[in-house]
Amino acid sequence: TALPIFGQMPLEENRTNAASYSCMNLRALFNLADLASYSGIELFNYTTPDGCSIRRAFEFMIPYALGKQSWPFDEINKNFSWGSMIDLFRRAANAYQSAEYEQMISLLPKPNRNFFESVGLPDEDDKYFTNMLYPKQFYD
Repeated sequence: TALPIFGQMPLEENRTNAASYSCMNLRALFNLADLASYSGIELFNYTTPDGCSIRRAFEFMIPYALGKQSWPFDEINKNFSWGSMIDLFRRAANAYQSAEYEQMISLLPKPNRNFFESVGLPDEDDKYFTNMLYPKQFYD
């Protein structure tokens, strides 16, 4: 994937499901950073010489996820909900020790029930799964 300095993901934004793919791509980057940490490689805080980083990509998505800006790219997936980013907000809060990211979770819309079925999860509250898989770390 390409992460330009401003955090956008142009390969994903050119798709008809740009928001869905951007979230999926960001989730993959978070997974990669988690796996790399087991080998002592720190990717969550890594920034390329030209300013690209996972954090910039995450922060690019925040205003859209919170409904502060309209998504400017195509998204034809009727089951998509920005609430599906709940796990990414928790993981970012933990990775960056950010109480602000954690507080943003309450501002996310509830994920569409059909979203859970489309990704193979039970149709229960995503907060339960997020808390189970990514427990909140305590920080100020």
